Amino acid sequence: MAAQVTGRFAASTTRISLSLPLAFIRHRARCHQRRETIWKSSLASPSDNQFGDDRLWILGSGSIGLFLAASIHMAHPQYPLSILLRDHHADNLIRKDHNEAHIKVLLEQPSSDCHKPRSAVPVPANLITSLHEDPAVTIRALVLSTKAFHAVSALQSIHTHLAADARIVVFCNGALAVRDELEKAFPSEIHWNTELSSITHGAYQNIKHRGSDRCYHVVHAGVGKIFLVHPHPGGDHDLLAPGMLNQAGLNCQVLASPQQMESILWYKLAANCVCNPITAIHQCTNGAMKDFVPDLDKVIADVVREVCEVQHAIASATGQSLQLDPLLVTTFVHQVIADNFENRTSMQQDVWHKRQTEIDFLNGYIVRAGDLHGIACPTNLELREQLLQLEANF
Repeated sequence: MAAQVTGRFAASTTRISLSLPLAFIRHRARCHQRRETIWKSSLASPSDNQFGDDRLWILGSGSIGLFLAASIHMAHPQYPLSILLRDHHADNLIRKDHNEAHIKVLLEQPSSDCHKPRSAVPVPANLITSLHEDPAVTIRALVLSTKAFHAVSALQSIHTHLAADARIVVFCNGALAVRDELEKAFPSEIHWNTELSSITHGAYQNIKHRGSDRCYHVVHAGVGKIFLVHPHPGGDHDLLAPGMLNQAGLNCQVLASPQQMESILWYKLAANCVCNPITAIHQCTNGAMKDFVPDLDKVIADVVREVCEVQHAIASATGQSLQLDPLLVTTFVHQVIADNFENRTSMQQDVWHKRQTEIDFLNGYIVRAGDLHGIACPTNLELREQLLQLEANF
């Protein structure tokens, strides 16, 4: 089955395989009964462990959530960490004797060698539904790494377990738009410490092997950084401490202020507004975009100009001093492409699997903000429309 788009960014033929292998369908049928058994066995696991409340919870089983969890657990096997999963992951939970359930993540590291080093990492895991069987479970430190459009519903699914002063670190794509959605969704009397953060590591799940042999195959396709705001007041008890992240090879950089983080997130948004839709439309890596879009440099310049104009308007309306420099942002986008040359964006994978994309939290966010401030954003608009056209064909 072929999904086709038309317009400036369309290839002459864009073919996307959308069928499920018969073997996969049979595998799911065989696992149906087993899933029920594992689901029941995991119900008591969240609080029945040596760490109690003092653990780092990761909500979101996409490429970034799995990459973070596996990287931390590989470097610190006894670290108090658990990834929270929805019920459809139940058949991938592994539980031996009375030990806590875990999933197996095959983490493939960047290498110039054609044989990239792989590590099988057992990552502690729990089903979200299992939390509700034990109301005593309290979440004090949470990494939110879901799809942008799932951020609100994901937090709603666990909000009764969040401590009143819980630290929530947001690693979602389109974090600026996600912040707006979270502020609208939750009442002001909830005083969670919500922090926007950024990650520039490139990671994707291997399409051919995802879920095979009850294993999640994550490819670390580009070495980047993690950006956090100034040190957390938890000090030595900070469950997302920069030192711990650096020991796990995650290159954590601590920014001095939320204003610096705001700047980082606008830079990342500009890069995502280029790479995500184009790689999704053409089903290619970052490095192959130029093969499909010969005037890629101009497209980058146009997207960046529109992003900067919108940011300037928002800053002026809200009294912020931040003013993005289009030249610096353009240089940054080119550097991201170079650093993540072999990476497959999350949006490229979403289109491949006929899943909803995050386009309205990226280019769509720019278009809506532009409309609000009277700024035309034709390049971002066209990219958004072509992604929505692809989604309409799913």
